[in-house]
Amino acid sequence: MKEKIEITRRAFTLVELLVVIAIVAILAGILLPVIAKSKTKAKVATARFSIKDLDAAIKAYRTDYQRFPIPANYPRNMFGDASVDPVPLQALANRNAEYKIPFPTHSNNNQPARNSDIMYILMNDVNANGSNPGGSRNPKKNIYLSPKELGPENSAKSLRKTGVSDARIYRDPFGNRFKISMDLNRDGYCFDYYYGSKFGGTFAEEGLITHQAKVRWNGHPLNGQDLQYSAFKGDAMIWTAGPDRVVEGMSQDANNPDIDNIKSWD
Repeated sequence: MKEKIEITRRAFTLVELLVVIAIVAILAGILLPVIAKSKTKAKVATARFSIKDLDAAIKAYRTDYQRFPIPANYPRNMFGDASVDPVPLQALANRNAEYKIPFPTHSNNNQPARNSDIMYILMNDVNANGSNPGGSRNPKKNIYLSPKELGPENSAKSLRKTGVSDARIYRDPFGNRFKISMDLNRDGYCFDYYYGSKFGGTFAEEGLITHQAKVRWNGHPLNGQDLQYSAFKGDAMIWTAGPDRVVEGMSQDANNPDIDNIKSWD
């Protein structure tokens, strides 16, 4: 006759269960920041690819039309170039307190210039009262850029993925609008409001060079001065505020360094 063998299963004690929970919590505390950092790096890489694609699209359009992809009679900044999606008004006011240079506005509706002014043209998307009425700024109907469609402007989706909203605002994966400046005066140097200069002085931004020009605003000399400023030697400069969504970068302010802005000239 076979003996019946009883197997007794021992349950976890409370102490053992608490130890397991503590180990899991420690591992989660170690791994979650690593995963978050990896996701941020991936988004930064995506933003850089988008900047390269946008830069290539601008250059391709210029090759085809011998002009930049902006509306007719587009406003120029104080150095004769075009700046799209400038930094907040107060940031510019702090930098330009001496000269009080206004923001460029859309020529049709006196609204702040947005990168949608460019996107409608590059995407061959007609907007009757905007930057590409009747397709007039892209008569060849070329599609130079096809970013992902993100739906309504300011929706949760449009603020966390790379692509364009239905208003054709182009954003990076962090929800920042791409800021674009172009060498509209064709002097070989591209001036951007934020990375231009602290007027009356100069600073060195890596990837930018010091350029001197006779400053004119709306065709008139500005205080009759020659000013030096930092500029990008090329057709266009593109950047976003980066993962923290904060615009840093006034290099002359040691307490406010350029931490994570994503720039085409990096």
